[in-house]
Order: sequence, then structure tokens, then C-alpha cells
Amino acid sequence: MSTPLIAPPPAPPKKRTVNARLQESIFEDLKRYIVYAGGGDFSHYINEGLKMVFEKDVHFRPWVAAHPGTITETRKKKPQAKPQPLTKGSALRDTSSDTPRSVAKVESGAVAGGVHADVAS
Repeated sequence: MSTPLIAPPPAPPKKRTVNARLQESIFEDLKRYIVYAGGGDFSHYINEGLKMVFEKDVHFRPWVAAHPGTITETRKKKPQAKPQPLTKGSALRDTSSDTPRSVAKVESGAVAGGVHADVAS
């Protein structure tokens, strides 16, 4: 049996989606940092920033070792609102303009749609 000289790439890590609210100033700095670093998506920089915090906090690893069990999520999901049936005389409301959509431009690049930032060349 032969062994290839170059091994195949490792499987991508399992990912979870988290909804988080950032302070406006932190979000602006995040967008600036993405442009400064050469582009990419929010997830990459948030993941790398958290990894850095976990590595640099000298008290965190010992705490994790002392608490090896899985941390369970305690926040309960909000119950889904049931749609109200239309009754005679009730009107439908257009909500398409209720959510503001904006594109933030940064000096040397742009962050559009809240997904990623690329450096303009």
C-alpha cells in the first residue's frame, strides 16, 4: 500500500450559529479590523478573537480542567407566535420596510449585508 506525499486536508471543524448583539463601537471596530487585516468574514475574526482570549486567560484552562462536563444551554427558546387567522375586515400589513437595510462603507473596503468585508483594490 502506498502513502501519498501530501496528506488530504483535515475535515472542517463543526460549527454552530450564535446570535449575538454587539455594541455599536465594537461592531464598527470589527468591520475596520476586517478591512485592516485584508478581508474575510465576521465569523473568522470572532472565532480567532475568542480563541486568543481563551489561550491568554491564564485562569480559564485550569477552570475548564476543574469543570470537565459539558455546559448545557439554559436559555429557553422563545415560543413561536402562532399566525392569527384573517377575519372579515382585517387588513394585511406590509412589513417589508420595517427592517432597515444598510451597507456600511469603510475607507479602503466595504462590509455589505453583514456577511463579510473585502479590501477594494
